[in-house]
Amino acid sequence: MLDVLRDQSLLIVCAALFGFLVLDGMLLIGLVIPADALIILAGTAAGGPAEVAAVIASGSAGCVTGASVGHLLGRRYGSRLVHGRWGSRIGDERWQRARHVLGRSGPALALSYFLPVMDSLIPVLAGTLGMPYRRFVAWVLVGGTAWVATDAIVGHAAAEIGNVWLTAAVAALLIGASAAVRMGRSRRAEEAEAAETVDAA
Repeated sequence: MLDVLRDQSLLIVCAALFGFLVLDGMLLIGLVIPADALIILAGTAAGGPAEVAAVIASGSAGCVTGASVGHLLGRRYGSRLVHGRWGSRIGDERWQRARHVLGRSGPALALSYFLPVMDSLIPVLAGTLGMPYRRFVAWVLVGGTAWVATDAIVGHAAAEIGNVWLTAAVAALLIGASAAVRMGRSRRAEEAEAAETVDAA
């Protein structure tokens, strides 16, 4: 997979990363596929500092665009998203963590990009809670850029020193961990729903 990525045009890699991070911020895609893994893999495709910078720029632009759309969706449909069927599968614990981050400070919002799945939940919740867009997007730009830069540089460095297997292992571990957590959350949500049905009966 890494060899395939390195053979691709950088433009294709950057466009794919941008598109994924847009979806990650607006449609909670990060709950299924961890964005960190894709950013690291995109970093392996960069052939030098200029190309790493291009990966970081496209990823940061994707973060801001996706978060902006997620914020808008939260303002318009936030209650349905948070309290609907999909929102219940995400779990109250995750939503509460996102609320805690938003209730603290701007730097906490920026740092949340380094926490699992928070990059997917916070944009929608920020819009739902009425967080001013300008303040929100400023911290998204700071946090998203730092996050993308860190993962892209790690991926590029690992590929340059020949640790492609290490890079693949990290990406696979992130994907596997995300899938396991998602399946566990889904199972618990179904059990809770079944218990409520029994109680109601």
